[in-house]
Amino acid sequence: MRKHKNAQTIYVEGMHCASCELLIEKTLEEHPGIKKVDASLEKGQVKIVSDKSDSVDIEKLNKEFKEAGYKFSNKQFPKESYKLIELTDAGIEINRDKFYEYLKIFGILVFVLVLVMLINNSNIGRYAGVDANSSLPAFLVLGIVAGLSSCAALVGGLLLVMTKQWNDLYITDKTNKLKFQPHLLFHTGRLIGYFIFGGLLGLLGQVVSIGSGTSFAIVIIAVSVVMLVLALQMIGVKQVQNLQLKTPKVISKFITNESNFSGKYAPFILGALTFLLPCGFTLIAQAAALASSGFLKGGLIMLFFAIGTLPILGGISLTGVKFNTKPKLTSMFNKTAGILIVVFSIYTINSQLNVLGLKSLSDLELKSNDTVTEKVDQEISENPDVDENAQKLVIVADDFSYTPQGSMTIEADKPTVLAVNNKGVQGCGRFMAARGLIDNFVELDDGWNYVELTPKKGVYKLTCTMGMVRPVTITVI
Repeated sequence: MRKHKNAQTIYVEGMHCASCELLIEKTLEEHPGIKKVDASLEKGQVKIVSDKSDSVDIEKLNKEFKEAGYKFSNKQFPKESYKLIELTDAGIEINRDKFYEYLKIFGILVFVLVLVMLINNSNIGRYAGVDANSSLPAFLVLGIVAGLSSCAALVGGLLLVMTKQWNDLYITDKTNKLKFQPHLLFHTGRLIGYFIFGGLLGLLGQVVSIGSGTSFAIVIIAVSVVMLVLALQMIGVKQVQNLQLKTPKVISKFITNESNFSGKYAPFILGALTFLLPCGFTLIAQAAALASSGFLKGGLIMLFFAIGTLPILGGISLTGVKFNTKPKLTSMFNKTAGILIVVFSIYTINSQLNVLGLKSLSDLELKSNDTVTEKVDQEISENPDVDENAQKLVIVADDFSYTPQGSMTIEADKPTVLAVNNKGVQGCGRFMAARGLIDNFVELDDGWNYVELTPKKGVYKLTCTMGMVRPVTITVI
């Protein structure tokens, strides 16, 4: 905001997310005499341009926003110390509040890591892991997960802001029937918009493809790291509050300003444009749509994803009025959703480390991944397509796991056959990958599958294309 002779800076305490900025800005912009408002979570302040330099009454603001949990002042609020131990004239003092805060954070991290390990061991990835080859119901499940976490926090936050505007439009409606119309149009616009934009991504993928290998894994890790930072901010970890990873305010304000769209069908357009908001799980689905290389497949991927988000976002619409009058509920919601996002972010990062063949939490297994058998299956030995002199790696693919049959240690630069008996593996387990050992991936047919290799010295991880299947370690000496 440029300097203005009637510009005023006031300080605010209690903001915890980008939606708080929007809510304060939109509320203050409705005040008579105020021309422009710019709220900053990072700086803890609001800059206001008005007709008069002293048109903002701090006492009235504190009364107006009391229920929302925001406090305003002409003076900057004292910065909170992050130090756990401080040296004073009386000696060494321990900040008890900080001690309990760090203890709480440590407890949350331990809880998250234990939960990630349980999820990893339970093979829940068969339901959450997606790529361009995943089934459409898998994207429906991904949408449900997104609706319970980051999409609800981002799109739901914007919905809360818009609810006030929509309620104001139909303030004389006593039956509440008209108040539901904007929400129905909004969600219909999301479904149709996601299908169309997803289809366009699929067409773009015919020209530019990021595939399902290393580049895809790096993209997913980058997205997950962004999600992790946003989740920690939602939980209230102050050490990451200055990392402002959010939708540019000019976009958020444009999308949430209904005056930019004419007619009663404006919410429909608004819903379709939420495709452009960077929800982490949405980016994962969009990357898969891009890799699908087709309009219909790309469109259906995004449509099923949007359908998955609908129950939670629809619920937010139905309860929007209550949430809008009690914004403290959004703080509780953000903290709960934040913990969930942290879990899925770490789980996703761990899976992509498996895809890249790097160290991960999956390496903390307490048991060997070798299941030693007396002899290699007779069917392999008698198969004329298999070189009887070649080294053999035998794997059974079943349910959502790869089970080694015999030793997974072989010699380098010797002909090798990877024999995989697919007894009904599910999900992305049908697409086996091992970076550096297998080019791209192998789609497993039912029954025996044979892959000829000439391995180089090293240690490799055999998993699915999304890294969700517990890896089998192959050592080449």
